[in-house]
Amino acid sequence: MYYKANALVSPATQRLSYVIATVAPAVLLVALWLFADRLRFDILLPGLAWRTYFVLTMLPGALALWRHAPGK
Repeated sequence: MYYKANALVSPATQRLSYVIATVAPAVLLVALWLFADRLRFDILLPGLAWRTYFVLTMLPGALALWRHAPGK
């Protein structure tokens, strides 16, 4: 997906992904703080960090493919 959608990323898509990438980790940290008594951080944090990196890396391409979907 990264290579296929790289050419479709427009400046508007780049700005939207930047806003999402700025807000999402802050929301995630607040959620972790609110539910800290119910979570096991030794198991959760390594997987969560890797998945967050993956999602933020793929975000511009995924948004570009979603905006250029054939049904839209």
